[in-house]
Amino acid sequence: MKKMYGWMGKILRIDLTKKEFETEPVSKENYKKWIGGWGLNAGTLGMDFEKTEPFDPENLLCFSTGPLTGSFAPLVGRTVISSFTPFSPGRGEYKNAHIGGAFGPMMKYAGFDQIIIKGRADKPVYIFVEEDNIEFHDASDIWGKGARETGIKIRDRLGDLDIKLLAIGPSGENFLEFASIINGTGSLADGMGMGAVMGSKNLKAIGVKGSNPVDIAHPKEFMDLCWKVRKKIMDNAPKTSLEHEKILEERFGEHLDEVIKIHHEMKKSKQLYFRYKAGWACPLKCEPYVYIKEGRYRGFSCQGHNLSDIFSLGPNIGIKNPNHVAMLAVAANDLGFSSPVAGIILALALDAFEKGYFEEAAINRGDAESYIKFMEVMAAKKELPEILTNRLADIKKAKEESGDNDISSHHDYISKYVFDIAGCCAN
Repeated sequence: MKKMYGWMGKILRIDLTKKEFETEPVSKENYKKWIGGWGLNAGTLGMDFEKTEPFDPENLLCFSTGPLTGSFAPLVGRTVISSFTPFSPGRGEYKNAHIGGAFGPMMKYAGFDQIIIKGRADKPVYIFVEEDNIEFHDASDIWGKGARETGIKIRDRLGDLDIKLLAIGPSGENFLEFASIINGTGSLADGMGMGAVMGSKNLKAIGVKGSNPVDIAHPKEFMDLCWKVRKKIMDNAPKTSLEHEKILEERFGEHLDEVIKIHHEMKKSKQLYFRYKAGWACPLKCEPYVYIKEGRYRGFSCQGHNLSDIFSLGPNIGIKNPNHVAMLAVAANDLGFSSPVAGIILALALDAFEKGYFEEAAINRGDAESYIKFMEVMAAKKELPEILTNRLADIKKAKEESGDNDISSHHDYISKYVFDIAGCCAN
């Protein structure tokens, strides 16, 4: 096959129902028509595929990259994940989520610009893609496990630590409409319920590995340009992430000082290892990364402890201890929730519970352990998020009748609040 330059020139289609796969070439004309990962997925789902219900086996789950992914170009480590979303509002619409880390570049090295998955396996499986070798493995014994344990066991079974994985936690297995897909470093494809779509297909994880190069038409000119762009990024970078995130001062309001205080205490905590880490192909170390040294979550880590994440699982729900904020973040991520989404759900449930609007699950303000138990129940049972979502109308009606303007004042509608916070926190 003639070199495509930037592109690998192939798509992988996987049918989980039949446990079959096929590869197909992509023409240069198609790449020009649908530029990048968003474009490829839009061409597959947005134009050429009949709209389906999110949990219908015929719904497609698409993973895609762009022509610069896997090259030396900076800031091009994203993977676009697209499907018809279960997330409300907009259920059943074509939506995109995206995730950082090395999965996208490794997918390119495995030889594919896009992986398209349809069908539903008869029992839980994970997929391993290593260039032309595509394997379906039984995942029954890791179904119900957290994302971290899933990754460890799959890499151990395949005997390769270099495999790049995307997985779901229990929330995705139980079709929670806001469940995320998680990579091995704690980054999540958040906000659109792609983890629930993946769970509806009985797909626990997908791993990729390869060694194919991304061919560049004019290597010297390309490298010179990449170095210039990298230098420009470095020369114009904010000095600290806090400086960058002060744009959210209006949103945090009276909580800003407390959020910054927790951030600084997190850096000094003896129970945590805190550092700034660069994302794939990024010249800046701007992503906060936390590793837990002690306690129940010893060995767990996650990224994304920027001010927005700290607010969501800190002052937003009465948590002041930096170690507890980190513990809640890794617990949420392991179950398949992002920090913003977990914080919003917990705050809504806490307000409603304290006001006596429901009694399904007891949580106590400022009690990290009770929050974790609540998230575990929420991830394991499909009914609980439905209760919270459906009770919003009852809560609002009760507010109006009682004249109570305090309950859930900043999240009357769960979906609006999740999109609002997650959108403004996007890196």
